[in-house]
Amino acid sequence: MSLPQKESPSLYKKAIRGGFWLFALRFFVQFIAFAKMVILMRVLVPADFGLLGLAMLTLAMMGSFSEIGFRQALIHKKERAEEYLDVAWTVALLRGVLVFIVVFLIAPPVARFFDSSKPLEPRDILKPQTLVHSLTKSEDAFAGYLTEHFSFETKVFLDEYNSDDGVSDELIQSIVVDLNRIAGGQLLYSPSLFEDIKLSSYARGIVEPSKSIDNVFRTNKLLLQQAFPLEIRVTAIDVPQCIAVIRVIACVVLFGGLTNIGVVFFEKELDFHKKFYFHASSNIIAAVVTITLALIYRNVWALVFGKIIGAVSNLILSYIMHPYRPRLSFDIKKVKKLWNYGRHMFAMRMIEFFCLHGDDAILAKMLGATALGFYQKAYQIGNLVAMEIGNKVAEVSFPAYSKLQDNIEKVRAGYLKSVKVTSLAVFPITGVLVLLAPELVVNILGEKWLEMVPAMRIMCCFGPIRCMQRGPVFMGIGRPDILKTLSFIRFILIAVSIYPLTKYYGMVGTSIAIFFPAIVCQPIGYYQIEKLIGARAIDVLKILLLPVSATLIMMGGTQALMTCFESIGMTELIALLITACIVYAAVLFVSKWMFPEHDVVKLIKEIWSGM
Repeated sequence: MSLPQKESPSLYKKAIRGGFWLFALRFFVQFIAFAKMVILMRVLVPADFGLLGLAMLTLAMMGSFSEIGFRQALIHKKERAEEYLDVAWTVALLRGVLVFIVVFLIAPPVARFFDSSKPLEPRDILKPQTLVHSLTKSEDAFAGYLTEHFSFETKVFLDEYNSDDGVSDELIQSIVVDLNRIAGGQLLYSPSLFEDIKLSSYARGIVEPSKSIDNVFRTNKLLLQQAFPLEIRVTAIDVPQCIAVIRVIACVVLFGGLTNIGVVFFEKELDFHKKFYFHASSNIIAAVVTITLALIYRNVWALVFGKIIGAVSNLILSYIMHPYRPRLSFDIKKVKKLWNYGRHMFAMRMIEFFCLHGDDAILAKMLGATALGFYQKAYQIGNLVAMEIGNKVAEVSFPAYSKLQDNIEKVRAGYLKSVKVTSLAVFPITGVLVLLAPELVVNILGEKWLEMVPAMRIMCCFGPIRCMQRGPVFMGIGRPDILKTLSFIRFILIAVSIYPLTKYYGMVGTSIAIFFPAIVCQPIGYYQIEKLIGARAIDVLKILLLPVSATLIMMGGTQALMTCFESIGMTELIALLITACIVYAAVLFVSKWMFPEHDVVKLIKEIWSGM
């Protein structure tokens, strides 16, 4: 997509066609994934996603610490890459087996590490109004038991409570103090109190009369969470279930190690139409299985087995769709040659783990599984633009730049073109997500996910940053060490800021700690890209002028229309989205006379001719 047509027509057309198929793949996959996400987020609760998140976090940690970068080395290698396939597959298989064994063994201490018995805090009350209603209006025996044991002050607050005025901070603070006091006393459980409450088998198991309770406060806190699953944040987890989830998820990396290494040539040779069929098929299978299981069982295991089925589908399809048949081979000379490039990826992946997943670990430890579920979905939706547009342009650009690594002039022209194409798509979508985040969440996902909106808005801002497309250039010309350095700087900044920001500002603080270092690294990235390929920062900023201006005008027009609605339901939301698209397209169309160098119509025709 990012190569100048006149200078390299055959490679340009191949890149364009590859980009078309890659975007078709992502559109199709994300359509399936989005439909799956909406259904799952309505059927399951944030704590289910948080529990899966703990398992995936463990897997990501071991995967990052064992990343060898051989796949990227094969793509970068200009000649005779096929001679290295057996060695790369053998090492990947050994890595998969090793990671599986380690994750299986460390599952118990990981589960106990994230299990929390600390007192409840006001921010752990996710739905104050619903909780107060349950305590005052419900005929549930357990709710009645709690209110009987509340302090005189809390009872006064509850008597004076008016739903029209909302729940005061003083009332929530008083309830939290009382819940902690009650949880620290005798065991709350009795069959009569909990006969109408859906307790997990784990919770019922630890409160059996024949069992001795090691930690009464933790047990009572677990009971409170399960009695009010949507109202109280989950921080005390089902430890045996968490261990089982982690161990089953570990199979994903084992199946990944067995996958046919030959499919790397889909990307290396820009044959993205094959990659389309490969990933689209496995995603459909995984989505159908996950949704079916979620509707039947309505718990975290639907998510777990969806991941397993997806990995198994990838494994089987890799051998169906590519004729190469890998064999065990361990040629130390070939390993060293691949390692010369891959070692930079190894170091970078280790650092990136802390940059990309360290926030998950700290937030889960400090705020619990429910907060992790909110945060990961905020990250996933907020980064949707960056991942599905910016990163996919990067997938096409990296192998293309690798083929042109000896011609810096063509690399520079391709880089500027990729920034122009990516920014035109990324900036308006980012603007829409930031502006309409609450309305999108309420109408599509449901009100129970509203808590993630502030973090989601911050995460959306990653999209414009990833428009810069510098990573594929550094990797394509053989300088992944620069990415390693930038990742290390980000890691240091995140490590310094994440704990205090999370402690004082919760999930929003975590988001700021992740986003701020990305901003700080921008000048360094601009300096390095100018030094290596001569693409000046001013040239990039000129390219960004049009999408930034058009996006701001679009947001202003959409905001003006929002003031005309008393409330925003699905119909109004669709009208707002259509308005945003029309305003943005109109600004781009008019701009070709004001800024000839930003002629979007000409750019679209150029891309179309390449297809």
